[in-house]
Amino acid sequence: MASKKKSNTFKWDQRGFAMTSTTIFMFLVISIFAIYLARYTVTSKQSSAYLVQEIRARNLSQTGLDIALNAVSSNYNELKSSGFSGRLNKGTYDVVLDEDTFHDDSSLPYHHLNVIESVGKLAEVKRNARILISSYPNAFNLSFFNENTGSTTFVSNCVFNDDIYINGNTSGLSMGSNAYAYSSMSSPSSPLISHGSPYPEFPLHDGSHYSSLINSVSGEYESDSGGGGETGSSTQTIWNPNGGHCNVCGNGGRYACSNGYGGWDNTHTFNDFVPTGSILVSASVKFQGATPCGGTMNFGPKLNQILVEAVSWYGSRCSCNSCASVTANSVTYNDGWPWYNYGGSNDLTFDYSGTVTCLHSVILTLEYVAGSSPGEAENETISLSSFSNNTLMHDGDLTLTGCTINGPGTIIASGDITINGTSTIGSNVNIISGEDMSIGGTSTIGSSIQDYSLIYCDGDLSMSGATFHGVLISKGQSTSISSSNLYGAIYIESSSVSISSTPIVGSLVSKYSPTITSGSITKGNLPNIFNTSIGFEPSVVAGSHFEY
Repeated sequence: MASKKKSNTFKWDQRGFAMTSTTIFMFLVISIFAIYLARYTVTSKQSSAYLVQEIRARNLSQTGLDIALNAVSSNYNELKSSGFSGRLNKGTYDVVLDEDTFHDDSSLPYHHLNVIESVGKLAEVKRNARILISSYPNAFNLSFFNENTGSTTFVSNCVFNDDIYINGNTSGLSMGSNAYAYSSMSSPSSPLISHGSPYPEFPLHDGSHYSSLINSVSGEYESDSGGGGETGSSTQTIWNPNGGHCNVCGNGGRYACSNGYGGWDNTHTFNDFVPTGSILVSASVKFQGATPCGGTMNFGPKLNQILVEAVSWYGSRCSCNSCASVTANSVTYNDGWPWYNYGGSNDLTFDYSGTVTCLHSVILTLEYVAGSSPGEAENETISLSSFSNNTLMHDGDLTLTGCTINGPGTIIASGDITINGTSTIGSNVNIISGEDMSIGGTSTIGSSIQDYSLIYCDGDLSMSGATFHGVLISKGQSTSISSSNLYGAIYIESSSVSISSTPIVGSLVSKYSPTITSGSITKGNLPNIFNTSIGFEPSVVAGSHFEY
């Protein structure tokens, strides 16, 4: 019995050891979990803090974008040259604008786009964001935008090589490969695709700058040419008296003497013989006959009361079968002979004194140049830098034929502007018409998208056979463009629009449905018009926001 009791005691001891071991094991497990829990708590707090910093850094980068967008119109040059920096909520933001490349040095897709890049920093956390901005409203980010005021069915015989938008329905639409035609209709027929809400808006153009310029026009432009006509000289015998009894200058009985013999007359009327469109600039009067009879004869011929020249004529004797002459030559009147009556009658008179002289004839020679009419220039090279404020202005209609215009500067007329012949208008030239504008011949305006020009027409616009690089704004009732090549931004408010045989590379934005035939429209570069007074508001390119 004693042996059995000892065995039970041993078993009890084993059970106690087992319980003690379990307790220790559980204590160790709990301790390990406590350690990991503490470490997790610390890590979680660190992660939460980092997440908060990241959110704040992101907000700083967005703040930089917002500040830059507000500065595009007012402080574009500063933004472009040095960017903006600032501090906010214990962090910083840095904003830069690039006209050419993204942050990875890849090129921007179009010349009229800029990229704004913003970096937000808070402690060790940094977030980057960028957006693309256009110097034009969003409608110009398409190759063609048709507001279709009037709600007509748009019909065209034109190939659209890039994305377009049409407010309403269309018929016979021809789209290039990978080009999409968006419509405002909810269920349009192919090839139209419903755009969905919100719909693109027709951009408003602020023309107040141009209206102010047109209203300020004063004076007339006087060129060195224009008005047509010829350059040269013409001669007529103004007086050929029928008197006398012997030969003088080879003609018997054809002279008159200053002593009254033979019907002497000091006033002679003649009809204008200057070619139409020409301007009389000088005159000469030749007195031909027998020399003064032993002395000096003084002549003072006048053309319409303007003295030609006072001359003296000396002769030792006068006799039959003799012939001599003296000529009076005027100065040159570059602006035309005063009081000359073109197309009408004029007077040649002469005062005389001295020895008796017998005249066989009085011969008048008129020198003329191609006429200059206000507001007309022909085959001239005109440098706008020679005008005040680099501005050629004319109060009325202005016509430039076969001219070369060198900028930079402005051509502005309160009336119509006509450009024809083989005219070349260089880059950085603004052409502003208060009324209609007609561009014909083989005229070239602007040289490239970078070196562009501008056309602003407040009246009807007609263009044929021209090549244009730049920004075209037409606000009259009618716009007609044919057989031309257009590069850049075309904005038309006209209710009647006809475009034929004219490829367009850039963007066409029309308020009304145009009639387009035998042409093509391709999305291309537009002139960069940031920081100009052209009158369009810049925009953010849809879908261009990117964080990295």
